[in-house]
Amino acid sequence: MDEKTAKMLRASATSMSSVWLFSVGMLCGLFLFLSSVTPELGWGRPSAQELMTTAVGEDVPEIVFTNDWRNCGGSSGHQGGCFSPHTPDTIYVSPNLRYTVMKYVVLHELAHYEQFKNDVEINECDADAQARAWGADTSGSGYKCD
Repeated sequence: MDEKTAKMLRASATSMSSVWLFSVGMLCGLFLFLSSVTPELGWGRPSAQELMTTAVGEDVPEIVFTNDWRNCGGSSGHQGGCFSPHTPDTIYVSPNLRYTVMKYVVLHELAHYEQFKNDVEINECDADAQARAWGADTSGSGYKCD
């Protein structure tokens, strides 16, 4: 092999290793980025169903992820979800919530389900208190209970 060909092969190998190192660096950066945002996305966190069964056991309502608030009596003023006594075995949750908000909404609506099931008056502040006891962050709930 002549010197010119050897030089071209060395340059090509150096270029290939630079591309490989760049790719590895990009993948590491992507991994670090995803690691920082996944808590909010909910990856590796309990699902909505798991949140409910952890709170109260196996007797839980069905969760329907929907933006159709006709399920909640037609009002669009819901805070990301609702429970309706007309469909007592179902809670409705918006599908577009950040994980921490979804956790709050699911546990808050589960508290309403428990209120209804136990023939207790539906009460927003009590539902917030119960959601908080089950581990939800209720600081942004919008209900003035304290």
